[in-house]
Amino acid sequence: GGGAERVCKLIPIDHGYILPSYRHLEEVEACWLHWPQAKAPFSERTLKYIQKLNAEEDMEMLRSTLAISEDSLLTLFLGTSLLQLAAAAGLTLHDIGRLMARSRFDEPSEVERVVADYMASTGTTGPGGGASNLNNSVPTGSGPGPGPGQGGGPSGNASGFCFGVAERAALAERVRQLVQRCRVGQSFKSLYKGMFSNSVRDLAAAADDAAPPREPEQQQQEPPVRLVTELDW
Repeated sequence: GGGAERVCKLIPIDHGYILPSYRHLEEVEACWLHWPQAKAPFSERTLKYIQKLNAEEDMEMLRSTLAISEDSLLTLFLGTSLLQLAAAAGLTLHDIGRLMARSRFDEPSEVERVVADYMASTGTTGPGGGASNLNNSVPTGSGPGPGPGQGGGPSGNASGFCFGVAERAALAERVRQLVQRCRVGQSFKSLYKGMFSNSVRDLAAAADDAAPPREPEQQQQEPPVRLVTELDW
């Protein structure tokens, strides 16, 4: 009352499976992908907030307080890197979601391909002995996992591969290249769309110029009205 400003707070709930293992990114589902606001550009305020995010600090906090598995922490790093790089390049949430989520159930997303290519380049084998595990749809979730030095290797990674600072930087560089390709593709798409629209307008104008001049339409005179009277009968 009294004209006081109301402060609304959003409290996130139901965080199950928000940080799947980086080897199970087929679980990513962006329910907001086709919302109208997802296609709107980021505001300046939002861009400043995004650039202030620190994935390394967030990873350390989750590692020390909740014992989140290293596989899931790498997913956090990937997501933060993608968000920051894509936002800085002018992409929207819709564009980012299309890179993260699968367009078809049986085809890996662009981010999945980046991870698989990087793992293959390092000679790292995932579950089942393959360099990647793109088609494995078994839910993994982001619950407590082995901490540093526990379970699956020096970093707690189930595959035994240690993603140190250098490895994460190399992975972030591949994400940057992905964002760049997406940005270039959008530029070509916009250019083609503009050229196509101009071509249609030019063809329409050329057709009008080539058409023979139209003769002025002669007005049809109405026949005289004849009054019928009794004398006509």
